[in-house]
Amino acid sequence: MAKASTPVEIFCCYAHADESWLRKLETHLSLLKQQGLISLWHDRRIAPGVDWAQAIDTHLETASVILLLVSANFLASDYCYGIEMKRALERDAANEARVVPILVRPVDWTDAPFAHLQALPTDAKPIELWRNKERALVDVAVGIRRAIEDVPLLAASTSRTALPSTWNIPYPRNPFFLGRESELAEVRHHLQAGRATAISQPQALSGLGGIGKTQLAVEYAYRFYHEYQVVLWARAESQCNLTQFVAETVRLCVRSQNWRIYASAFRSRTGLVLQPTDTFGAAFISPIVSANSERQM
Repeated sequence: MAKASTPVEIFCCYAHADESWLRKLETHLSLLKQQGLISLWHDRRIAPGVDWAQAIDTHLETASVILLLVSANFLASDYCYGIEMKRALERDAANEARVVPILVRPVDWTDAPFAHLQALPTDAKPIELWRNKERALVDVAVGIRRAIEDVPLLAASTSRTALPSTWNIPYPRNPFFLGRESELAEVRHHLQAGRATAISQPQALSGLGGIGKTQLAVEYAYRFYHEYQVVLWARAESQCNLTQFVAETVRLCVRSQNWRIYASAFRSRTGLVLQPTDTFGAAFISPIVSANSERQM
C-alpha cells in the first residue's frame, strides 16, 4: 500500500476494563503509525483540563475508521453502547466512516446493532480464546490495514435524501479526501463555539491558492451536514457573484415558501454558509448571519 499523504484517523471505542487489550492492539498497530498510514485516538489521549465529552465527540465525528472493542464490559457501558457506538453506526450507515467490531472477550453479541458488520479476528473468534493471542492481534492488525485501504471507497457523495432540504453545494464529495482530521476538528470546534454567541462570528481558512481550502470546506459540509438545517454555497470571487447569490437565495426562499426554515435555522445557529474565494486568499465559513439579515429574510 502506498504511503498516504496524511494518516487515516482511527477512533477506538472501548470499555476501560478492557484497556489492557487496547494497549496490546495499539502496539500491534505501531507499524501502520510508523508508516504514516494511521493516527490512533482514544480517550486516554485527552489532556488535563480539556472537556472530555467534547474531545470524544469531535474525534468520533472526524475519524474515518472506528474500532469497537467488544466484550461484556463494552455492552454494559451506557456511554460506549448508547452514545459512542450509536453515533459510530450512524456514520457507518451514511458511508461517512468504516466501523470495525473487534471481539476481545467472549460475549453473546447476537442481534447486537453491529452484528451485520464483519468482525475481527478471523471467524469472529474473540482474541482471548485464541491459543496464541499474539497471532490473534496480528490477524486484527492485518484486518485493520485492509480497512484503511478501503477508506477512499467510502461514498463520494451522500444520498440526496439524507442531506438538508436546503442544500446547494456545487461539488460532489471527494472519495480520495484523506487526513486533515485536525483541521476539520478545529473548524468544527470554532463553528460550534460560534453558536453559543449572540452575534455572527465568521471563520476563515486562509492560505495560498491550490492548498485545498475548497476541498476542506466541501468535506466539512458533507461530513457534518446532519448538524445543519440549511447549507448554502456562496460564490464570493467578486461582489457581483456574492450579490447574485443573495438574490438567488431570496428567490429560492420566496418560491419555496420556506422562509421560516431559513429564519429558524440561522436563529438557532443551524444554518451554514460557505463562501470560498481565492481573491482574498481565504475560504470563509460562517455558521450564522447577522440579526439584521435574519429579520430581513
